[in-house]
Amino acid sequence: MKVITLTNEKGGVGKTTLSLHIAAGLALLGKRVLLLDSDPQGHCANQLKVKEFGGLYRLLVQDEEWKNVLRLPDRDRWGGAGASATACDLYVLPSNIETRHSADDL
Repeated sequence: MKVITLTNEKGGVGKTTLSLHIAAGLALLGKRVLLLDSDPQGHCANQLKVKEFGGLYRLLVQDEEWKNVLRLPDRDRWGGAGASATACDLYVLPSNIETRHSADDL
C-alpha cells in the first residue's frame, strides 16, 4: 500500500484538484484507490458528484464500518466516457462540515 498526502495551510493552492487528478490517474492505471477527503468543505465528493455525506465523521466519531462510509463515484465523472471497463475503481471517503467538529466529540 502506498499513501500520498497533499497538505498545505493555505487554501486555493490546488490540493483538491491535484488529489482528484492523481487518484483518477492511478485508478485508470488499474490501481485500487481510496481518495480520503478530510476537508470540511467536501469538494472532492462535490466534484465527483457524490451526494454530501459525512463519511469521515461517521467513521472516526460514530464508529461506522468502512463498508458503510465509502462511496463509489460514477466512472464517467473521473475517468471520462472512454474509460476502460477494466480500469480499477476509485473509492471516496467523503467529508463535510461535521468533520470540523469531530475533535470536540472525541
